[in-house]
Amino acid sequence: MRAAEGMYLIGRIFTSSARLYLAAIAVSMIIFADIEPSNVLLASTVLVVLGLVFTSIGGCGRSSGGNLVEVLLYVGAAVRGALPPLGQHPRADMEIIETSPPARGRTSRG
Repeated sequence: MRAAEGMYLIGRIFTSSARLYLAAIAVSMIIFADIEPSNVLLASTVLVVLGLVFTSIGGCGRSSGGNLVEVLLYVGAAVRGALPPLGQHPRADMEIIETSPPARGRTSRG
């Protein structure tokens, strides 16, 4: 039974670390607009400090609050990542879609 408990705790540590790393990449993209290792490290440090402060002042009563923060962070990073390429392209958004060539190997059906 002790081995199962130990493996569970190790799995939780890996899971939390992976979530922190993914969130740090998103924060690094939002703040620095790149994923340089030093910027990801700084972003993860900021997330850890904010998490500790959030926990020390009472945190959320339920885990859904933490999940909400993660979702907002990921969606914000996706939106932030999509805006510069669209804004910097010389053509309008719909014009890009309309003039895109069809995929190879596919024929249009009329």
